[in-house]
Amino acid sequence: MLALSAVFLWLAPPQFPGGYYRRDEIVPGSEAGEAFASRCVPLSDFNGDGVVEWAVGAPGFHQAAGRVVIFDGERAKPVREHRGTHPGSAFGSSIALIPDFDGDGQADYAVAAPGLTSEVAGEVFFFSGAESRLLARYSDQRPGGRFGQTLFLPGDWDGDGREDLGVAAPGWVSGERQGGRVQIFGLPDFRILEQKLGRHPGDGFGHAVAVLPPGDSNREVILAIGSPLARFEGQTPGAVFFWHRGQTGTLKRIVGEHPGEAFGSWLSLSPDWDGDGQGDWLIGACQAPGVAGPGCGALRLFSSGDGRLLFRMEGERPGEAMPSWVELVPDRDGDGLAEFAVGVENAGGPPRPRRGQLRIYGSLDGRVLHRLDGGHKESGFGASFGFAPASPSSASSWFWIGAPGDRLQQDGAATGSLQRWRLAPGMQSSGSSLSGKRGGQVRFDLDFGPESGGQPFQVFCSQELGHSPWRGILLPLRQDALFDACAAGRWPEFAYDWHGKLSPEGMAQVQLFLPPNGFPKALRDRLLWLSAAAGWQSDHPRASLPVPFFVEP
Repeated sequence: MLALSAVFLWLAPPQFPGGYYRRDEIVPGSEAGEAFASRCVPLSDFNGDGVVEWAVGAPGFHQAAGRVVIFDGERAKPVREHRGTHPGSAFGSSIALIPDFDGDGQADYAVAAPGLTSEVAGEVFFFSGAESRLLARYSDQRPGGRFGQTLFLPGDWDGDGREDLGVAAPGWVSGERQGGRVQIFGLPDFRILEQKLGRHPGDGFGHAVAVLPPGDSNREVILAIGSPLARFEGQTPGAVFFWHRGQTGTLKRIVGEHPGEAFGSWLSLSPDWDGDGQGDWLIGACQAPGVAGPGCGALRLFSSGDGRLLFRMEGERPGEAMPSWVELVPDRDGDGLAEFAVGVENAGGPPRPRRGQLRIYGSLDGRVLHRLDGGHKESGFGASFGFAPASPSSASSWFWIGAPGDRLQQDGAATGSLQRWRLAPGMQSSGSSLSGKRGGQVRFDLDFGPESGGQPFQVFCSQELGHSPWRGILLPLRQDALFDACAAGRWPEFAYDWHGKLSPEGMAQVQLFLPPNGFPKALRDRLLWLSAAAGWQSDHPRASLPVPFFVEP
């Protein structure tokens, strides 16, 4: 098993206030290739228990007819399902909450089936949140445009007191001079309130869309549309175009920095970073080069007032293609500002397998505050996710994270999986991997909360076995046993208890160092788990909270 040269403990404040996220539910897909959990979208509290329900898309289900499963937010159990009717329609590729489509006072939801081929016309379906029945459907008149690949909420665009719906068709083509289309529809009668067209076919115009409401610096709504393959002077850096509501000409544009970087592949709003009284623009360039190498990807923050670059975050390895998805989450570093949660479905890279990762970045400086690691190779963990804050009915906040390439079935089929991660006191690594070379180290922060203050705790290690990283033999660690094992070049046959005591606040830190000669070859390229259990010698409830880390070759 694992060989470490020393384990040190010291008391310190937690690095990340408020506890850490741990996986408590995992739901596998049912069919190979269905890409289950390609979309994870919070909806509304349909059953009245105070916790929102979730819509999970699987556009590859049953020859890409697609399906959407609605999950109970508290129990993470499926409560209803909608299926596409035509192979290749990719029903479930995009999902949006509609405040009230049918006027019954309850929220409803829309599901898009944009189609995968040039013969399929995209459609958007509207379902009742109260009864789950189909309320209406709207079809594009021209096949092949991928109508509905992007759904967005523009607010009350026409001032009639009802929420409207935006629909993008990035594959729409009209002749040789226009490509991609974004429309805003008045609901429930589907009147076209606004329409924007791309400059050239193949630009991906409408791949991402965001809307900035009026603020201190802008008196009118601003519509921003990403075109990640937009061409300028024979190059394709990508761009984002901006319009005022009802404006014919473009207000401004921001162009990517490098050819082929897919600038505009992601687009959303951030908190007001520059203090001008309005939110700013988060723009992704998933193929951008960076310090780590080509294709690591980047997420850049631009002022919505003057368009200047405020700061940037880059992928950590070549080919990561960051970001896959972005959400705002509550303050994690004590600065009073919301943070950026960023999915990186290709996180990893040679020599480390691509397992996927969700990272929480500080919104002031772009520092990585927290990581959630995918457990299996090529799982696509972080391709899509959503965040549910704590509520009076649920004391915990949750991440619902999609891993559409996950392989949890015994036959190894890539069905995908939905994972729910809960905020709980426990343990978190400051780094997710240990190098196989000499001198590596990793620190773990423990925070079991004040109710565990002064309690003893024990540290364990386990190796991933089979399909589930939760199965494994937990071996308690002791410093001298580990040191002897390192000197002998093997894991000890007998591992004795090694433990410490938490501070009065229930906190501690553990630091692990690599053995002088590195890890045994048998453990390299393996996912290992470190756990801590509080109250193991008392009547206090035991809480073992695994944290994965990867042993690189």
